[in-house]
Parts: sequence; structure tokens; C-alpha cells
Amino acid sequence: MMILLVTLFVRFLQIGTLSFGGGYAVIPLIQELILDDLGWLSNQQFIDIITISQLTPGPLAINISTFVGIKSSGILGGVVATIGCILPGVLIAVCLYININKYKDSIWVKRGLEILQAFTLGLILAAVVSLFSSLENTGTSIVFILIILSIGLFVYRKYSINPVIFILCFGLIESILYSFF
Repeated sequence: MMILLVTLFVRFLQIGTLSFGGGYAVIPLIQELILDDLGWLSNQQFIDIITISQLTPGPLAINISTFVGIKSSGILGGVVATIGCILPGVLIAVCLYININKYKDSIWVKRGLEILQAFTLGLILAAVVSLFSSLENTGTSIVFILIILSIGLFVYRKYSINPVIFILCFGLIESILYSFF
């Protein structure tokens, strides 16, 4: 049992370390490391786990690791596999946090954070465009969305609001206003 848990941890540690891109990009890696190398699951079981993982809230890799761990070693296996999967990301985030605080006055760190803010704004705009393209394109909805977007961008730039708070607040405002129009 202990060897199985260690193997589970190591395999999902590898998956957590190598699964850049997330989402469906991680499926071939999991398939190779779990199905092909170890043969812990049949193809049908793996497809079932992917289906359940898509229905479950949370990142796909973490959900798959939890379900594979439970399938192979029960609840303890699920915990071990999940920890293995998330540990690399947590360690990278902690290291970045420590170094950003250590070098927060560095011009390189400041520029890097400015670039990340620009990327964040780009991602927000990409989400808006994606959602916009799926809406019914009536004249009213286009004008409404452009007004909300303009106000949101103005507030974001003027007050340097945290992107997460920005998204939550304007999502709530948009939902309330959209229900009236």
C-alpha cells in the first residue's frame, strides 16, 4: 500500500510539474504516466474519470488526480495524488512571492509586474470578446456591453483595482443592469 501511495504521489508530482497549459493539455501526460506506464485504469475508466472531472468544479488536472487516486487507493490515495499534483504550483507561487517581496524595489520586478497587469487586462478583454461573440448581436446589447466595458476600463485604469475584484464587481454590476434591460 505504501509503495502504491508513493508511486501515486511521484506520478502526480510529475504531472503537476510538467502540465503547463492546464485543461485538456494535461490529458495526454496523465494518460502516458498513469494508463500506459502503470496500467492502473482501462481506457473506458479513464474516459469516465475525465467526464466526471469536467462536471466537477475545479481544475481538470486536480480533479483527475483526485479521482485516479481514489480509484487506485481509496480516499488516502485521492489526497496523496491531489497533493502531488498541486505541490509544484504551490512551491512555484511561494518562491515567486518571496522573491517578488525581496526584490520589490527592483526596476525589473516593477516592469515585470506592469507587464503582468497588461496581460491581465488582455485576458479580461479576451474574455469579454469571447462572451460578446456568443451573445445575441442586437443593437441594444452591443451598445450596452460597450458602455459597461468603457466604464470598466476607465475605473480599472484610474483606480488600479485588483483584477479579481474588478472582474467580480463589474460582473455583478453587469448582471444587475442586464436583468433590467
